[in-house]
Amino acid sequence: MGYRHIGTAQMYENEADVGRGIANSGVAREDIWLTTKIDNDNHSFEAVHRSADESLTRLGTDYVDLLLIHWPMFHDAPLGETLDAMQELKFAGKVRHLGVSNFSTALVAEAVDNLGHDILCNHIEYHPYLSQMAVEGAVRIVADNRCDAAFFGRPATVEAFAPDRGAGAWLPVHRCRVDHGLC
Repeated sequence: MGYRHIGTAQMYENEADVGRGIANSGVAREDIWLTTKIDNDNHSFEAVHRSADESLTRLGTDYVDLLLIHWPMFHDAPLGETLDAMQELKFAGKVRHLGVSNFSTALVAEAVDNLGHDILCNHIEYHPYLSQMAVEGAVRIVADNRCDAAFFGRPATVEAFAPDRGAGAWLPVHRCRVDHGLC
């Protein structure tokens, strides 16, 4: 079956590779949930439209399932302008759902005030070493857990749980996500 929820971002410069991977996978596009994120320099109305079209071209698709504002850095346009442009993309069928990423509770509330309940989620980093309880509850949370050894090394507090349960260090990290309703 493989992965069917694929996250990418303009900032990661991996959209073309992801697009090729999807095209070569043999999996129908409608069977994949595809997310991408708007880069920090693309928040103005025109830049949102231009960059979203460029993302769609790189991804080799005519729509994404979820379009996120990558970081709340609004130096080129206010939040409302960015959201209005994203809403237009949704009306045009280029985006199925809208969301935010790395937003505080106050910024999520502002986004919801701008668009109502059209904000599907707030994509955040979430793991035992970074509690995000302060942003839970405003909208659905989608979590990036970064629980691999390359990110954490081999933390004794996590590794201590693994031997008795016959699994790697990922087990208590995953359990944390499950307990918080993130899986």
